[in-house]
Amino acid sequence: MLRRVWLICSAALVIAAQPAAVFDAASVRPSRARPVVYGGTKGVEAPAAVFEVNGLTFTGRNLNLYALIVEAYGLKFCRPLADACPMLSGGPAWLARDVFDIQAKAPAGSPAYTTMQLRTAAAPRLQEMLRNLLADRFHLKTHQERRQLPVYAFTVGTSGIRMTKGSAGAKSSVIFRPVNTPSGPQSTRVVGSNATVQDLADLYTKFMDRPVIDMTGLSGRFDFSVEYEADPDTTGPFAALTSPALFQAFEQQAGLRLRATQGPVDVLIVDSASRPGAN
Repeated sequence: MLRRVWLICSAALVIAAQPAAVFDAASVRPSRARPVVYGGTKGVEAPAAVFEVNGLTFTGRNLNLYALIVEAYGLKFCRPLADACPMLSGGPAWLARDVFDIQAKAPAGSPAYTTMQLRTAAAPRLQEMLRNLLADRFHLKTHQERRQLPVYAFTVGTSGIRMTKGSAGAKSSVIFRPVNTPSGPQSTRVVGSNATVQDLADLYTKFMDRPVIDMTGLSGRFDFSVEYEADPDTTGPFAALTSPALFQAFEQQAGLRLRATQGPVDVLIVDSASRPGAN
């Protein structure tokens, strides 16, 4: 009995010793457009939205609340510099309109992150600090709902999976590699190492025109390589990654069928928010 009480007390002390996930200091101010000169005529520059993470410092310029929520909550399908996403719903009319400048510094001893880690939802402590900042300064209140939305779903192909079992303890990764040939169309190769199908779905969610989910029921880790040609008629920054050829390639080369359907997606609902007051 005494041992049990000691263990409970020790666990409580460990939890109590964890510092709160809040910034040491944070400034949130409305952004101001910068005057510029066009052919001798004074005009107003459309401000570019920027966010940067440098170690313990987070800097945001001309960011709307929509973008801040996308980063703070790691909404993988939503693009922070857009203004709409099916995985984010509700909120005031100014959520995607009003922009702010933010400068915040994490406490000493906090994990040091990079901008890329924040963009890929791989900065959990920083994201928690951002969520707390939004709750404090914007009085942001949210909840999650699971909704049926248009998705692309990975399922097992009719001939079964054609991936090999991953190596236990190996580093997990899924990456794109461009394949350039002396003649012929450019190709994209996606290589998985000790990766789950969920890892693959999370990667494609960032580039496709609807969320990608795993409906295979597979829980293991796999090694695989899938190569497909780019569509010469498709334009845009992700044209080489989202070619229609990828659907057939995944089923033939990895045994994974990718199809358009309806599926369950977690949607973040903004219940309420207000413009931040003076610092």
